[in-house]
Amino acid sequence: MSAVGRALVYKPRARKPLLRMPRPQALALRQALESVATGEMGSTDIKPLRGHRGFFRVRLGSVRAVVEIANEVVTVWLIGERGQVYKDLAAMRLD
Repeated sequence: MSAVGRALVYKPRARKPLLRMPRPQALALRQALESVATGEMGSTDIKPLRGHRGFFRVRLGSVRAVVEIANEVVTVWLIGERGQVYKDLAAMRLD
């Protein structure tokens, strides 16, 4: 990924957990997601999701964010604890 600024869009299922988590953790996660949008990821832990083309997971401790990276937009679909976020992703059937 190049250092292109992309818009960062949060879906409602991602926004709610972000608002409920402790403020320092939420700020750290938002910073990691913003670094994905700008392409300057540095030490951000991001990996592609198997079976979901264009989707990635961003890890921060036990919290995962599922993002879709398109041409001009980074969409945050889900945020949650490690085990639950993958169950929610399977239930959404994004592909």
